[in-house]
Amino acid sequence: MTDIFWARISILGVLLLIGFWSFVPLVPASQSAYLEVRFLDVGQGDAIHIQTPDGYEMLIDGGSTAQVLRSLAVGRSFFDRDIDVLLATHPDTDHIGGLVDVLERYRVQTIIQTNAVNDTPATNAYNRAVQNEQAEIVLVQRGMLFLLVRLLR
Repeated sequence: MTDIFWARISILGVLLLIGFWSFVPLVPASQSAYLEVRFLDVGQGDAIHIQTPDGYEMLIDGGSTAQVLRSLAVGRSFFDRDIDVLLATHPDTDHIGGLVDVLERYRVQTIIQTNAVNDTPATNAYNRAVQNEQAEIVLVQRGMLFLLVRLLR
């Protein structure tokens, strides 16, 4: 009787697991069914992180310090070191200072910049980091449109 009892319990357990898996979406933890826009706490300055439902990521500005790295790490796998698009709205320290650390830590595919110039230590460090990144650099102009989608290959 004991063998039959444990066999039934085992079968019931397997059926429950199969039923549970059929209701759990097979989407990586970093992806959501929604567009996520997070305004990151970076102290002085701005930083906005956008992630589309298919996992495409964009970071707009990075604050003035490396504090942006802590905010970006929330909900992200330790091994996820990719950002698709980085946008520096203008070269003031409170917008690009933290981007130097982002460019050192993450692989960035595309960097979008404006034609605004500034001659500060933060701007010079940012420009060096951009050159070292080997990303596609896009100089944004009025009327340009960027689609935030991951192209399947």
